[in-house]
Amino acid sequence: MNSVPNSFPNFNAGFFWTVAAVAMLGVGMLLVFLMGRRVIHSFRIRRYDELAFKIHNQWREIVRGGVPMETWRKDPMQCEIVQSIVIQEIGAATGKDRAGLQEFLRASGLIDLCIEKVKEGHGWSRRRAILALGAMRVPEAIAPLSEVLDDWQLETRVAAVQALGRTGLAEAAEPIIEAFMVGGLKVPLDPVTNALLRCYLDRPAAILPFLRRSQGESRELLARVASELATAEMADDRLIRMKAASTLARFEHRRIEILQNIVDSSDRYALHAMISALELGGGFEQTLKELSDPLLHDETVERLVAALREGAAGLWAVRPADPVVESVFP
Repeated sequence: MNSVPNSFPNFNAGFFWTVAAVAMLGVGMLLVFLMGRRVIHSFRIRRYDELAFKIHNQWREIVRGGVPMETWRKDPMQCEIVQSIVIQEIGAATGKDRAGLQEFLRASGLIDLCIEKVKEGHGWSRRRAILALGAMRVPEAIAPLSEVLDDWQLETRVAAVQALGRTGLAEAAEPIIEAFMVGGLKVPLDPVTNALLRCYLDRPAAILPFLRRSQGESRELLARVASELATAEMADDRLIRMKAASTLARFEHRRIEILQNIVDSSDRYALHAMISALELGGGFEQTLKELSDPLLHDETVERLVAALREGAAGLWAVRPADPVVESVFP
């Protein structure tokens, strides 16, 4: 009768030591895993540094074909190093040199490899591939990057917008604008604005067709971008300046400063566009009241008040000789 109760202390002790042994084994395995991971990471860093030093010393021969691709193409780490070096050089190169580097990326298959990572990758590694693909500045990057604009992760969508901007190609702006117009681009405005500026930097006039058919928030965005890009190439299109003025008129606390700068620039059409924007926005009378403040009375303000009340016809005694202004005032 007493044998069963007496067996419980022995059972409890055995169970305790079993649990303790399993816990100690788990802690030991965790320590071994962490130490092994640290050793592997240190080994990878040393190997990367050695390969980077070696490839940097011969990267010109690699690009020119003096070093066979088979010596580095099958090693993912060497591919990553070569790709990073070429991308850096593309950012600094121009014309023929840039085209040669881009052709090397095509011939070596690095563009295709990067596109595959964009389509099949996940998380941080995918976003890194997205930015690298954009930095290659090749037309082949536009389609795969456009597909990522509706990704479920905000960080990935932002990376796709930034990558399209990195291409510096006007064609790369089209998917951004199209997605923004239909409300399918869920990305903050600042990355979108910066990307569009970079896309249209070399061909600012390419934004005008989109500006003409834009409405609402997309019109304000494109007008803001276009006003930053305004050049002589675009100045003969009055619409761009009207949209820019419409955007500037919304800055209620800086209207006086903006108007004074326009007067000082002797740009008659810019003043006309600004006045029209104020009238349409209902801020014309308020602006006149603000200019009536005695503390603001100076020559510039008096000329500005006269322009607002009577128009720009007699604002400048001599018609500006700027050929850009002449083109918009026939």
